Amino acid sequence: MAHRLSEEERQRILLSCNELEFAAHPPGQIVPVLADLGLYIGSERSFYRVLHAHGQVHRRGRARPPQEPRPVPRLRAAGANEVWSWDITYLPTTVRGIWLYLYLVIDVWSRKVVAWMSPIEKTQPLQPIW
Repeated sequence: MAHRLSEEERQRILLSCNELEFAAHPPGQIVPVLADLGLYIGSERSFYRVLHAHGQVHRRGRARPPQEPRPVPRLRAAGANEVWSWDITYLPTTVRGIWLYLYLVIDVWSRKVVAWMSPIEKTQPLQPIW
């Protein structure tokens, strides 16, 4: 085919993508930078196609690969005082910009408040009211 990249063009794309300057960038960022420098080697799609053929289409540079999500802990309460939950709530006051902080510990089974406290400032040491 007349539009197919030659082997020289493929090698040029690989060399460009593996330069230290572009090693951490995807083709979508490499092609415009090369265009600004007055170099056109191939389209963004051509870059992806060549990288894919050589097994280099993956997270480039120091980016971490995606992690598997951690399982959500499932706790089951069969009676009172087995599982507690907590919450911090910001309560508005009559003075604009001043908030009270309400710390709650709630029993999951009975939904009753087990402990609570409301310090004047968030930095005040926590002394729960039990």
